[in-house]
Amino acid sequence: MSSLALRLSLYPWSARADEYPNEIPAVIVTANRTEENAQDIPIDVSVVTGALANGIGITDTQALAASVPGLLFNRQANTAIPFIRGVGSPVGQAGDEPSVAFYVDDVYEPAAAASLANFTSLERIEVEKGPQGTVFGRNATGGVVQVFTRDPTPDPSMDLSVGVANYDTKSGALYATGAVSQTLTGNVSLYGAQQSDGWGRDVLTGASIYTGWDYGGRAKLLWTLSDRTSALLSVDYDDTSTGEGTNVRAFPGTTSLNPLPTAGGFPPPADYYDTNGLPATHSITYQSGVSLKLLHDLDWAHFVSITAWRDTNAVEGIDEDPGIELANAIVATQEHTWTQELRLTSATQSKTTWIAGLFYYHDVAGYDPLYLYGLAFLPQPFIDTFGFQTTDSWSGFGQAKQEILPKTNLTLGIRYTTDHRRLDAAAASGLGPEIPAVNSPQSATWSQPTYRVAIDHHFTDDIMGYLAYNRGFKSGLFNPLVLPGAPIVSPVAPETLDAYTVGEKAEFLGHMLLVNLEGFYYHYKDIQIQEIVSGSTFITNAAAATIRGIDIDAAMTPVARLTISASMEILSGHYDSFANGQFYVYNSQAGGNCLFSAAGSCSAAVLPPNYNAATNSWNLSGDHTVETPPFSASLIVQEEIPSVVGTFKLSGSWTHTGNYYADADNGLGQVTPSSRNNDRQGPVNLLSGSVSWNSLDHQWQILAWGKNLTDVHYWSYAQEVVFVTQYSAAPPRTFGVTLSRHW
Repeated sequence: MSSLALRLSLYPWSARADEYPNEIPAVIVTANRTEENAQDIPIDVSVVTGALANGIGITDTQALAASVPGLLFNRQANTAIPFIRGVGSPVGQAGDEPSVAFYVDDVYEPAAAASLANFTSLERIEVEKGPQGTVFGRNATGGVVQVFTRDPTPDPSMDLSVGVANYDTKSGALYATGAVSQTLTGNVSLYGAQQSDGWGRDVLTGASIYTGWDYGGRAKLLWTLSDRTSALLSVDYDDTSTGEGTNVRAFPGTTSLNPLPTAGGFPPPADYYDTNGLPATHSITYQSGVSLKLLHDLDWAHFVSITAWRDTNAVEGIDEDPGIELANAIVATQEHTWTQELRLTSATQSKTTWIAGLFYYHDVAGYDPLYLYGLAFLPQPFIDTFGFQTTDSWSGFGQAKQEILPKTNLTLGIRYTTDHRRLDAAAASGLGPEIPAVNSPQSATWSQPTYRVAIDHHFTDDIMGYLAYNRGFKSGLFNPLVLPGAPIVSPVAPETLDAYTVGEKAEFLGHMLLVNLEGFYYHYKDIQIQEIVSGSTFITNAAAATIRGIDIDAAMTPVARLTISASMEILSGHYDSFANGQFYVYNSQAGGNCLFSAAGSCSAAVLPPNYNAATNSWNLSGDHTVETPPFSASLIVQEEIPSVVGTFKLSGSWTHTGNYYADADNGLGQVTPSSRNNDRQGPVNLLSGSVSWNSLDHQWQILAWGKNLTDVHYWSYAQEVVFVTQYSAAPPRTFGVTLSRHW
């Protein structure tokens, strides 16, 4: 899905839709932090409106990813793992911001758990593909996901909905808006959902697993001080619990590690959604925030100030060794963030479109504590490890677009960012005292420029071609998990991505057909990747990778009230070099995996790629980059059918992804009875849809919906570790009915 999909949902900002109701309407996006027609910018942007999201069941980032080719939003523990075009961070460390930046109402939300919350009072979602390092800055290496919620309006209205679904799920939502005074308007959005019956069971305890809830709300006050000045105050809170990403189990046909190898490993349960963990686990994430957005129109520019504070707290249980309490953890993380952004953008009548700004970011994130227990930590009954990373980041940026030849525009942008990070770490063994790491604290500073060059030419009013170069970078960081007696290790270097793109955006048949295309070539250096060291997650730098591909988006309105959109992405990514990357060999005798260290170190006679016996070294060069689906696609059909009793709306979507690897070794050591396929997401074809009836007076709606209608089994997270080759299941088939009332 792309900006085309937004056009198909009859986006209300489109002036052309009123003039030509049977055409695909134009759409305004903010990919450059200013309002622009999506067909006029040399950036691949995917957009979903609230109406379209409601029709095809996009209620969270995971469902969003299923509808946008090239976007993945898998889950590990209580964190979201976003990837765009094979670029992302497959880690869940506290303080490790994703490589795909996540914004809600122009506010940067760095916590990886922040995007777990469900969408509510949704206006639209934008997905900007490719590095956006100039106007969005650090940690937008893969791209940006922007969520926009509804702003207050003076005309009073209210929407109330209640719903029921399978797995004993009940939900409700309330939205109200209106004028408080002549200069003050407000809105409030409240929501809640409770899933009481799980998708599976823990066979050891009989407990229901993969249950969850999501409760929260958002309120806004808009104060219009004058026709030039306004202030928007936003407050939000969310409480989310999920077992997805935390309940893990061995793949069918494999076993998890048994410390008594003569007894064999522990086999997994038969049902895809059942586990044998001790105990059954889940995560709970609490997040809240306040932001103030000030707007003032100058004669020569528009001024924007955004001040925001966010607080995220999460707790989860982890069982890395199903079948026995060998190495378990309870992880408590905190993240407190304050940001300030100042922007000036060109006046509407300016011949040169430009933006300039300053951004400051302060963040404290870490473990408080990470509690480790199990047989692996004896004789200590448990170990507590504490690690807090403090970040201060400053940046200044500017970008301008100027017509240099008739119908030819040149865009130049640059941003300079300085990050300073400090890690304070300590640990305690059992009931002993908390002892700081021997070299705590440690600090590091990185400074990086990012830039953008693009040239576009309008061959006609409806056909544009472009070439662009963008650089993005992801911040360096410390590994915050430090075990007793261990020092803080050297920080992980920043990763950088140089992106070269060529594309076109075109409309045909009197604006009834759109075809957009973008080809891209990425050179990806110092990639931050996850490894498991001594049973703990550890971030390191892989050397480099090359990623290339093409995105194609098409849409048409063949007849009135029928709209069709289709998108596809072809993607290829390989490591150019990854010296001595972790390589796991399945242990058929004791279960779990052997971490390869030298020829003969594992029972199975399998060697890593490019192994050199003389130097006992290897290189994962040539392996597929993780989370890089070679082909993904979506098809969305929507139709409105008027009748004497009301309007019926039919929405259906088919999405395809899969065939990508979870680990950098690509499962090459998963020997029989395991399989390389246990490290690879199989083909995933999802069918979703809805049928709604809307009353003639537009006051009532009944919506019947379904997701994953063919009940495809696929995972939201998979990983090789010493204890097990494991996965956590993604949602099965779900369906329900929602009744809504509008006043």
